[in-house]
Amino acid sequence: METGWYQAAFERELSDELTATDLGPVPLVLVRTPDRIRAFDAACPHRGAHLAHGGKLDGAAIVCPFHGKRIQLGPVGRYRAREHQVLGYGGMVFVGLGEHCDNGFADLLDKLTVSHLFIPGFSLTVEMAADWVIENAFDGTHFRPVHGIGNEPSLEVVPAGLGDELTFAVRGVFLLPPSPWRRTGGKPTEVPFLAKAFSPHVVVTEIGGQFPYTAITAATPLPAGGCRIRFSVAVLADGQESLPTEQARRYYRYLLESSRAGIEQDIPIWEHLRPVEPDYDSADHTVIAFREFCAKFRTEPRCAS
Repeated sequence: METGWYQAAFERELSDELTATDLGPVPLVLVRTPDRIRAFDAACPHRGAHLAHGGKLDGAAIVCPFHGKRIQLGPVGRYRAREHQVLGYGGMVFVGLGEHCDNGFADLLDKLTVSHLFIPGFSLTVEMAADWVIENAFDGTHFRPVHGIGNEPSLEVVPAGLGDELTFAVRGVFLLPPSPWRRTGGKPTEVPFLAKAFSPHVVVTEIGGQFPYTAITAATPLPAGGCRIRFSVAVLADGQESLPTEQARRYYRYLLESSRAGIEQDIPIWEHLRPVEPDYDSADHTVIAFREFCAKFRTEPRCAS
């Protein structure tokens, strides 16, 4: 099991006070209170019942559905549920597994909140390991054959600028085909690209150009294998406090629909991959570096639970 940040849910998925979710083999219960969302280990410390399935929230405790024990959501009491870090931004709910792993992700989301509107997006379930999904952001040689961009971007590893070795970033330039939102006279256009991973399961990608936006991609492992992809975007707010115009709404839909189409192009590749010993070449240097980054979340002592 890897530590670090995961997207556990969209807020719209949390209709009850207690919601079950899984981060790979780790079952959690998400607790919705009037002022925030909290995350706890779901297994009752008394006999292991799942607190989200039949449990009842009663003040600062969950009443276990098996024996009625009060499982405290705080530091006091014989039976207590371990709490995990939660970040809630723009309808997204992120959970951090392991202590001392706040590697600038919260700071980045804070900064985006000041200048951007978050657009909670879509979710997809795929039969692929979560870290392979996130790896795609750093695999420069797959963009042209799979997604049809006009170049093979020469990605370079760059400092993430977040003051912690538990981040990973690359940058490059994409030659993108014409779109309804780029006034290029029907010609392809060069667009700057910067991808920052905050764990093997979350990457934030800045797409530049005439209509810049930020994509937030999370891939959360499922207990039986595969993963749940959740994708959202953040767009410049331009100081507007009113609802977006219909044109802006069309743009947001375009971003989400085109991004979903891009992920769907990857799915046939992912779901038919076969395990081989990688025979990397020089163009795979960013993938190799990403794999080294992922290893830190398995071996870094300060990230241990």
